[in-house]
Amino acid sequence: MRSCQIPFLALLTGVASMPHEGLRERDEPQLFCGFQAPTDNEVATISRLKQFDNDYAFSKDQGILEVAEPIVVEMNIHAALPSDTPDDYASKEMLEKQFDILKTTFASYGIELTLGTISRELNDSISNLSGGKYAGKYGQLSGGTPALEDYWKRSRTGGYKSAHLFLYRQIDDGFIGISSFPDLERPESEFWLDSVHLVSQALPDSSDTIWNQGKAAIHEFGHWFGLWHVFQGGCSGEGDMVDDTPAQQATHYGECPTDADTCPSLEGLDTPFNYMSYGGDACFSGFTDGQVARVHNMFHNIREVV
Repeated sequence: MRSCQIPFLALLTGVASMPHEGLRERDEPQLFCGFQAPTDNEVATISRLKQFDNDYAFSKDQGILEVAEPIVVEMNIHAALPSDTPDDYASKEMLEKQFDILKTTFASYGIELTLGTISRELNDSISNLSGGKYAGKYGQLSGGTPALEDYWKRSRTGGYKSAHLFLYRQIDDGFIGISSFPDLERPESEFWLDSVHLVSQALPDSSDTIWNQGKAAIHEFGHWFGLWHVFQGGCSGEGDMVDDTPAQQATHYGECPTDADTCPSLEGLDTPFNYMSYGGDACFSGFTDGQVARVHNMFHNIREVV
């Protein structure tokens, strides 16, 4: 799974200006995403499937995306919050707004999201993603506290192509988000580990100056669908293994330069506006054609068949 970090300066709008005691702010600077490198298994999987990307290339007719095999995904959202959380914090309406943002965004790429379950549970024992068990140097979440594992197992319904977003007050080590990655070897007994996890401050309408439009979830579900960061590998190696994302060295955290070129010896400019970069909500604007083909490839050949 991918572990991601975002600095948040304030709580969501509609909540008292002073932080709620159970939802305190974090004022230490953080990086946006803690993902360091794909696992050897993930590299091998994409190396095998990359040759089929062209089978999932799409065309646009008057700006409308046309794909041979549309993706349909049921999206479920679960908020685990402290027992004294105000009713207007991470409310059902706010969770629905986050879903609408995801639905509208991914619809542009031949992905239909349908709304499944929305749940909001006030329970101190699961409001922090703590006791996380991380396997290896890649930040892969392989478990949590007994209470959290029970929560995931009873909430994470459906098959491998069902999407689940879990929200918490905070995540251990300052992480803002953790996302699983498509895995052909994932057994059904471990589907409960296949989800996206975010802190609740990542919901839309935050008063944070960088992350305030609910797009952190789009970034994380980019990983869930099978994408790496556009700056993966920097200026060397195969990068993110998508042909039309130029190599870049810098993350451009919270910035949106239009002419940056941190790998000048290689073709193309940096793309901080890509959802798989760190440019920020005001900068993020889309995925490339190659990324969309990769998402469809990974979904139809992994998530639909596992």
